[in-house]
Amino acid sequence: MSWRVRFFVVFAAAALVALALAYAAERSIIENWQRAYLTGLAEQTVDRTDIAIDRAVISMGAMIDAGHTRCGFETALASRTRVFETGGIRDIEVRDGVSICRAFNDSGVVPDRDVVGDRWLTARNHHIALARVEHGTIDQLAVRWRLDADRAITAVLNTELLIFDILPASIRYGAAIDLELGAGSGIVSKGVELIEPGAYRTFSAVSSRYPTGVRIRVNESALAAWSGDTDRLLMIAAILAALATGYVVARAFVSRGSFADDFRAAIACGEIIAHYQPIVALDDERPVGFEMLARWRRRDGSFVSPARFIPLVEMNGCADMLVSHLIRQADADLGARFAANRNLRLAVNITPCQLEDPRFVDWLVALVSETGFERSQIVIEVTERQPLTSGDGGHAVSVALQEAGFEIALDDAGTGHNGLSLMKSLCANRVKIDKLFVDEIENDFRTRALVEMLVGVAKELEMGIVAEGIEHREQAVILQTMGIGHGQGYLFARPMPAGELLAYMARFEGVEQTAPRSGQAAAA
Repeated sequence: MSWRVRFFVVFAAAALVALALAYAAERSIIENWQRAYLTGLAEQTVDRTDIAIDRAVISMGAMIDAGHTRCGFETALASRTRVFETGGIRDIEVRDGVSICRAFNDSGVVPDRDVVGDRWLTARNHHIALARVEHGTIDQLAVRWRLDADRAITAVLNTELLIFDILPASIRYGAAIDLELGAGSGIVSKGVELIEPGAYRTFSAVSSRYPTGVRIRVNESALAAWSGDTDRLLMIAAILAALATGYVVARAFVSRGSFADDFRAAIACGEIIAHYQPIVALDDERPVGFEMLARWRRRDGSFVSPARFIPLVEMNGCADMLVSHLIRQADADLGARFAANRNLRLAVNITPCQLEDPRFVDWLVALVSETGFERSQIVIEVTERQPLTSGDGGHAVSVALQEAGFEIALDDAGTGHNGLSLMKSLCANRVKIDKLFVDEIENDFRTRALVEMLVGVAKELEMGIVAEGIEHREQAVILQTMGIGHGQGYLFARPMPAGELLAYMARFEGVEQTAPRSGQAAAA
């Protein structure tokens, strides 16, 4: 399993677990917020009720202080004044042990007669008692100040005002609020008919000073709709947090692994494929060989640039792995053609590290012996762009390769390290003139002079010459007049996969091909 697959598996698993936990946390946050908010509304209603009762007690206390505890004109007038001054009081009744008088005789409320179950509940102040009184379809709250066994002042409150406009508009269509006296004895309710049996939640609060409480019931469906926008925002945050958690966990617990492991996996699953660019004779443009190039095509169809992965191949010691894979693939792709025409050459790029490794020769001999290629058909290209670090500059390995039957080509000649000295030390069979010079050869006399110098040195050293990067006919003509017999570039053919290459080669079937001599222009 590649690093990417392992990373994705751990990332997905961690993200799913984090998402599940985040979802549970999100639901808990929503529920806790709703509970706190609606319980707070119940507490506000309790406070509102306490204040209404306090005002009634204050009004009755003022009457007591003023001596209005016996029925008479002045007491009745004082009662009416208190009702008018205190908007939450519906009526005040005075009992003096002999008679009963009220602020309004036509109010219709007679506390003792209308008390439900003859039940008065004492407040924390034992002089104060509360009861639910019934008058037709209206339930009211009676607050009594007991003066002694026979005397009392009672205020009847407008309870509908106590629960007015408490619930937020967004849940009123699915919620009810109850003002209760004692344990579950309702005084006034609103929205009871909207409650769905068994599908609601309850939020309650009770007074610490009076035997009153408030209960708010909200349907589950109303709660879900109420939290809709917040729920969506929190879910988005939960998803983002889960993705971040998955990434962090995957980075922490999945080691990237070596590039060699990833590259080996890419080879195993067929992502590394060989492309071939023809090397042609400039006089008739027939192919005399092919340079083999690696291409990395991922399974999703995307390509990894050679400029990106080739340096990593070299830095991570994967060059032998790549060369082995490419030669075996070339044998499968072109083995029959090379067996039929022993004059064809296959150019393989190697790194300076391989050229300086004395074990490389035996390794390459063993590899090629497992294929249908002749050793003389394999051209080893060594780039001048990277320096050789050994004392003899790779001379010993180069000589050993040639003694084993391989040919050596110096790639990118004139552009890199060691210059002309490398042409001598490697004892190369051929030199490849870099595209840098070919591009300017039409217009720059200095470039032409340098190329002529390289051609002269190569001929003196009996090396074959190949010009790279030819894109225009004029370039090919100039190079040919300089004595260069072989070239490669987009003018003739681009690098192509095996299927396209076989179709390209079919155009030249029947054309006689001869092996290039090492002192003449030859394929690399």
